[in-house]
Amino acid sequence: MNYLSFIGGGVLALAVIGRPAHRGVKAVVGAMGAGEVKVAAADTTYTLHGQVADLDTGWVFLYHPGDGPIDSVIISHGVFNFSGSVSSPEYCRLMFRKLNRDNIYSMGFFIQAGALELKGKKDSLSSAVVSGAPIQEEYLQYSKKVDSVVDSLQKQLAKDYATTHPSSDLKGWNNSAAVLYGVEGIPMNYLLDKNGTIVAKGLRGDDLEKKLAEFLH
Repeated sequence: MNYLSFIGGGVLALAVIGRPAHRGVKAVVGAMGAGEVKVAAADTTYTLHGQVADLDTGWVFLYHPGDGPIDSVIISHGVFNFSGSVSSPEYCRLMFRKLNRDNIYSMGFFIQAGALELKGKKDSLSSAVVSGAPIQEEYLQYSKKVDSVVDSLQKQLAKDYATTHPSSDLKGWNNSAAVLYGVEGIPMNYLLDKNGTIVAKGLRGDDLEKKLAEFLH
């Protein structure tokens, strides 16, 4: 099976979040006249219901991207709830803390309109599952495939560089590798097939997503 030899998790998140929301605009017939169509805006509200076994109390902080708001609630008997509104899917972070504000665990996930649910255990929050957001499920599917590719890449790099000592030649953009591969800015990405052949470079947004789907499916 073809696979990508390199791609960062951050790029993957950007590719997935670039997709249009799954909850589309609904068309409804209005009462203004026969045959007229009134377009109603899609629902943008979300709820997040969390259940964490063996975590009786504590704080949960919900960090929205960029300069977005920070929401917080107190866990009661392992249960917490958030609600709000998002116009499009957002990649947020959830921070679990003790009552004295010491960190317990932090995790990233996608929020989108709808009823979301988180289930997990205090001693294994890294395995907590968020359901109800189709884009989150899609992201996890890509992540699992990319993780296996990254693992293979790391093993190959360890083998290839076992007896070498890479160092900078301090030539900046005139570095021989940068000139050879046409690197003129950072970040820059190259997608390689299983034979080590460059099949695409510098992809962003929809173009990156299409190429990912071509190789990962």
